[in-house]
Amino acid sequence: NMNIKFVQTIVPQAEVVGQESIMLPVKAGDWTNTDVDMSACLEALGLTEASEVLSLNSLSVITEDGTMSEPMSPSTGAAISDAGYLDLSETLENTHINVEFDVTDSKTLQFAIEEYLSDWADDTRITSKIGFQKETSIYIFNVSFVSESVYTGITSAKAAKSSTLFDLSGRRVSKAERGIYIRDGKKVVK
Repeated sequence: NMNIKFVQTIVPQAEVVGQESIMLPVKAGDWTNTDVDMSACLEALGLTEASEVLSLNSLSVITEDGTMSEPMSPSTGAAISDAGYLDLSETLENTHINVEFDVTDSKTLQFAIEEYLSDWADDTRITSKIGFQKETSIYIFNVSFVSESVYTGITSAKAAKSSTLFDLSGRRVSKAERGIYIRDGKKVVK
């Protein structure tokens, strides 16, 4: 068996000079912004500022055939399908996530993620590869897009009960005798 693909031009794949895995939070039907440290990426590509990444046609996203897309401007962002591939359709009919980029500081990019279909559940996970390229070198981020609760590890917040007592002078008390004490900012009578 052999697969044949007819293409207009052959795009040579850049040499991978580094990669790292990151997890990015997604909120159903809304934008979520996450700062990503670009220090290793910048060093591997021979750049000094995160703004340089945005000034180049440097953005590549994995395509359905398993190769990285031709470099494009990060200012246009990327549309990513349920399968984690770059959505190349003109109508963006397969888009589940939009990713846009902005500079936070000299070594940090903000990844702004928009969940496009408003159906993101806690168990939804989309994995993709987003690369930044300079000439023939590319640095790849293996990205897992997950719900905010998976990202933070917090599914519900419960306040822990404090057993620490303080006297009215603010000193910690190990054993409560008769009197008035303070627990969790409230007066307690024993």
